[in-house]
Amino acid sequence: MSKPAVNPTLESIDHFKLAPHSYVLAMSQLDQDHDGLKEHMFLVSNDGTVPIEVEIVPEGDKELSQPLIVQVDPNETQPIARSPELTNTVLKVINKNDEEAVFSARGGKILSEDLMSTVQKITEK
Repeated sequence: MSKPAVNPTLESIDHFKLAPHSYVLAMSQLDQDHDGLKEHMFLVSNDGTVPIEVEIVPEGDKELSQPLIVQVDPNETQPIARSPELTNTVLKVINKNDEEAVFSARGGKILSEDLMSTVQKITEK
């Protein structure tokens, strides 16, 4: 399996292949200025053939009354805005399908240089 293109300078993930029935915590975002602008969103593109779910997970002791989960269909790009009162968030990308998903993301700091090693299987409750 090829390594995904990860560019820590631009803070983007390009064409990351996510195994069936798995998820990855891809990026974090702190409440800080990026080039003088307040950024409160991630930009996620579905580069594959199956839908993916994207969840904004608050870090620390903040909790959301309702989780922010957005479905991104194949060949779509979605801005995923987070609530400004959440200062630290993580972008979680979920593949609930039987086929591999492919996505690109930007707008945060990549959590690991080897994202493939952080992929987790979805466990049924």
